[in-house]
Amino acid sequence: MILIFYHDVSLSQTVDEIKINVKTLSEDYPALTTNLQIPFLEGFGDEQIQNRITTIIETDVSSFLEELMNDSEKYFKKAKEEKWVSDHLLYFAIN
Repeated sequence: MILIFYHDVSLSQTVDEIKINVKTLSEDYPALTTNLQIPFLEGFGDEQIQNRITTIIETDVSSFLEELMNDSEKYFKKAKEEKWVSDHLLYFAIN
């Protein structure tokens, strides 16, 4: 299940009213629970630059998340094989 929320953050506002907003992406995976807050920009005079910056940030975050998911699944599988985690804990981690 993926939950996405949008909200404003008053991290910074300039005289030109450029806003930094945050898109929250929460998802549960068998070996990982994520709650990412991805910044995106609004209010640029040049919307093309604004969209390019936002795309770069989103691409970076997506790449990081994919790497993190792959690593966590690998370690989770190894932990299960080596019985580092009990079946009881595995049930809660998966469900």
